[in-house]
Amino acid sequence: MSTFKPSYAGHYDALYRDKDYAGEAAFVRSRILKYAPETRFILELGCGTARHAREFVRLGWHVLAVDKSRHMIRQAKTERDRLSARMRSRLRLGIGDVTRYRVREKFDAATSLFHVVNYQTTDTQLLGMFRSARTSLRIGGLFMFDFWYGPAVRAEPPALRIKRVRRGPMDIVRLAEPIHHLKRHCVEVNYTVLAVNRRSGWSEQVAETHMVRYLFLPEIKRLATVAGFRMIESGQWLTRKPLSTYSWSGYAILRAADAR
Repeated sequence: MSTFKPSYAGHYDALYRDKDYAGEAAFVRSRILKYAPETRFILELGCGTARHAREFVRLGWHVLAVDKSRHMIRQAKTERDRLSARMRSRLRLGIGDVTRYRVREKFDAATSLFHVVNYQTTDTQLLGMFRSARTSLRIGGLFMFDFWYGPAVRAEPPALRIKRVRRGPMDIVRLAEPIHHLKRHCVEVNYTVLAVNRRSGWSEQVAETHMVRYLFLPEIKRLATVAGFRMIESGQWLTRKPLSTYSWSGYAILRAADAR
């Protein structure tokens, strides 16, 4: 299965230019500061092109952002170079697999956003990610992430989606065709991206398959406990309303319970 190939990564920011990264970063910061007001240093697992990480830096945090895609990190470095010298100094970027990432330093908090946890389609992978977060945190540190909420996905099954965006001379169309694997709690999303340059006539077509696992609170709590966390908050993403079958997107906040 191929995910975030160079050609797809090249269109990633254009496809999500309407996403409110600033608002999402502010929401995450507000929830983390509620429980850990002294937070200054954070680790972001699965940062992509570091859009959230750059917003965290603008909000005053120091960030180490990691992703296993070299193409995403390459783009993230290009965007970091456009920041002021002061903000650049607060953003470090690295390459690493979130299921087994280890770093010697300890952070006040860790984040993983835009449903990175859902790409961990087995308990082994998800537990590995939780352990990566736990080993990076001080005792009492927080791990906040968003995720596809299982009961909502079951209530409103995935459907065919088409997205069209324009970036300069480029017209980009993305087709997302889902296959729902009910027994595995997974959605196989088959993406086809067509990009056309209106000026030159150049075009390319990119195909990718993303396997995404939706989650239920009991399994999150179970694996979090094994990794050395306890859940202290969950809710609908950005609204803080209780999780329900009306919203696919939820969030959870875990606190590091003991030394690991």
